[in-house]
Amino acid sequence: MTAPVTLNVAGKEIPIDYSFKAVLNTFAAFKDDEMPEVVKMDIFLDNIYLEPIDDPDYIQDAIDKANWFIRGGDTKKNANKSNKQALVCFEQDSQYIYDAFLKKNIDLDANPNMHWWIFKSHFAELEECFLTRLMYLRNKMRQPKGLDKEEKKEVKEIGDDIVNIKIGGIDMYGNIDIWN
Repeated sequence: MTAPVTLNVAGKEIPIDYSFKAVLNTFAAFKDDEMPEVVKMDIFLDNIYLEPIDDPDYIQDAIDKANWFIRGGDTKKNANKSNKQALVCFEQDSQYIYDAFLKKNIDLDANPNMHWWIFKSHFAELEECFLTRLMYLRNKMRQPKGLDKEEKKEVKEIGDDIVNIKIGGIDMYGNIDIWN
């Protein structure tokens, strides 16, 4: 599947800001508990679409298509979302994400317009690094058995403020949790 640069809303191809930065800015807006949901939706649409979606009859279609885009073209909605918890927070883990990409010889600052799907693809294939270790520990903490003695020691050394996610992120299946 080719990474899209437009989305078809009500039969019209509308250009999108497909950059990973536009998507991450959208995630940041959704984390603001003080912001009304209708404002979040406006920001969501404004960040993704380069042309306004003015017709109220097409808003839901535009939202659905933008969600499809953010999910990387996945047409399946996550029916069991409540059982999956975020392993990464883009804001909280931004430096570790940047460092992980540098290990792949990808400078995110030099590639601000990298397509979101390309970013997601690289992210899914990260080599072992501090970020992937954090993700492992976060996932293990949520398992019924939890952490073993050495892992608990490691979490203590790293620090709870780093290991624990304070706000929404990506679950272990790569689904973005922007609604929390």
